[in-house]
Amino acid sequence: SKVKFVVRPEKISLSVTPDNSITSGTVEEKVYFGSTTQWRVKLSDNTNLIIYEQNRNSNNSYDIGQKVYLNWYQESNVILKGYLVV
Repeated sequence: SKVKFVVRPEKISLSVTPDNSITSGTVEEKVYFGSTTQWRVKLSDNTNLIIYEQNRNSNNSYDIGQKVYLNWYQESNVILKGYLVV
């Protein structure tokens, strides 16, 4: 069986290399908010994820349409109880 889980957007990191990545997607949108940048990434199943990245000491810049790899620590997973998918 499968379970549904959520990950807070600020817990997801982006990379251009697939090292230890959990999934990948394509950058669809970038919104700069001063101290953070919001990225919208479309996964291969057309799911859209929002990722927040703090801008301090970050030289990461991704182009719209660029393939990126997503990663997060397993401890960041929050299992949604009552949403067992069989």
